[in-house]
This record gives sequence, structure tokens and C-alpha cells, in this order.
Amino acid sequence: GSKNLPLDTIGPGAAIPGAKDTPLFVYCHSGARSRQAAALLARMGYQSVQNIGGIAGYAGKVER
Repeated sequence: GSKNLPLDTIGPGAAIPGAKDTPLFVYCHSGARSRQAAALLARMGYQSVQNIGGIAGYAGKVER
């Protein structure tokens, strides 16, 4: 159920799935854009936004 939303598409009128209390997990390559996205979403009233940072540093298993 994940959805790719580029940072420049997040704002009023954005097609963000779920209600304002739906848990959202944001990430990007390095963590900088995800930090900005999390702040934007919080300002838009989303109450459960988790910035999981940059995937460049992820060392876990990847499903393909």
C-alpha cells in the first residue's frame, strides 16, 4: 500500500492516501527530503508522520 509522492507534489490538494490520523512513513535517499516532507505533512495536519530517513544507509534485507 505504499505510494511514491515526490517532495514537490506534497502540499494542499495533494493526493495523500488515508485520513489525517493514518500512519505515514516517509523516506528518501539521504534523509534530507524526507525530513522536509515530514514537516510539510505535519503542517498539513497529519498526526502520525514518521520520518524513517535515508535508504542509502539501510543495511537490512531487501525484497525484490
